[in-house]
Amino acid sequence: MQSYRRIGGYAVLAVILCVLCVNSIAFFRSLDRLMEASKNVAHTQQTRDLLAAFMMAVLNAETGQRGYLMTSDSQYLAPYH
Repeated sequence: MQSYRRIGGYAVLAVILCVLCVNSIAFFRSLDRLMEASKNVAHTQQTRDLLAAFMMAVLNAETGQRGYLMTSDSQYLAPYH
């Protein structure tokens, strides 16, 4: 009878260890996906910032060109160059 209890205790321990291993694997996979998503978000933000800076430079060049055409003052062409 005691050998059955001992075997049952080992079985419970083995099940608990298996559950902990599966839980750890799931946690690390989830953490890996979270890190990858974080890198993607950072890249997207960097790309968005670069596009915004580019659009601002184009807007300033257009405004400078317009100012030069209206006034013939070459100082307005500084953003254009």
